[in-house]
Amino acid sequence: MTRNEEEDMNSMEDAEDSDSQMRSVHHDKRRTGSPLRMVVIALVLIFVALFVVSKFTRWNVLGMQSWQYKGYQAVFLTNGQVYFGNVAKENSETVLIKDIFYLQIVPTPGLQSSQTAGVSSPQTQQQQQPQVTLVKLGNELHGPEDLMRVERRQILFIENLKSDSQVVRAITEYQKQIGKK
Repeated sequence: MTRNEEEDMNSMEDAEDSDSQMRSVHHDKRRTGSPLRMVVIALVLIFVALFVVSKFTRWNVLGMQSWQYKGYQAVFLTNGQVYFGNVAKENSETVLIKDIFYLQIVPTPGLQSSQTAGVSSPQTQQQQQPQVTLVKLGNELHGPEDLMRVERRQILFIENLKSDSQVVRAITEYQKQIGKK
């Protein structure tokens, strides 16, 4: 091989190496992408993870309400008390209830003559049954507002009430009576 041919071969090899390096650099850029693209992908993945956590656990990261409340709800507390009203707002710590009612048991005095005689008729037993009434919050001695914030750890569960339930019918009747006054 002549010297010129040798130089031509070396320059061709250098050109091929240069092309190879360019392709390698270009290929690396496609593989990694731009930094902005990576940040966007990371943010989307983080948001999806937070959404999943908020949607399927009690940890409400995004402040999402995972349950659809409509109409009235029954809020059952750990102390046995049940409140009926509208869940207005909730987060991971508290539930806010408004338009609140609760059940009150009123004992009915029985007939003394039947009790002392030891005779118990079905009519007497029925009269001795305690009466359960629905009471509107706000009429108590201490005069609370018709708004209650309950710590989530004090709540056993919350149920939506059917529009034809006895409680909802009693609330509707109460509201009609108040509207007349």
